[in-house]
Amino acid sequence: MSRLLNVMLDLETMSTASNAAIVSIGAVKFSLNDDAPNPVVDTFYCTVDARSCKGVGLEISAATVDWWASQPREVMDSLRKDALPIQVALKKFSQWYGSTSLPTWGCGASFDNVIIANAYEAIGMTRPWKYWHDRCYRTM
Repeated sequence: MSRLLNVMLDLETMSTASNAAIVSIGAVKFSLNDDAPNPVVDTFYCTVDARSCKGVGLEISAATVDWWASQPREVMDSLRKDALPIQVALKKFSQWYGSTSLPTWGCGASFDNVIIANAYEAIGMTRPWKYWHDRCYRTM
């Protein structure tokens, strides 16, 4: 049976705006029509240097920074560990994603997919999926 692959995104950001600075990119490729016990085909994760995001014009909001500051210290430490410049992180994500556009799910029609698409635009790269493959997990 051939697999119908999809991608699920999960971003951590330093704002809730559509041009938010990204501090981590998590994603899974999964199959919707596979009878295997685990539909997850592949995973991606990297942390992103928020300063590099700010440097390309992405937003860091004081309210979100304050919220992160209220989280356990190890959470923020984990987001800073091995953080890549946004340009490197998105290039690595594109390489992982591949050249075929797949249905790409985010949590909220105006959150994950929009934010990462705006980050791609901010650094002059094209996102790896077509706009018609945007999907909203919350409305599923």
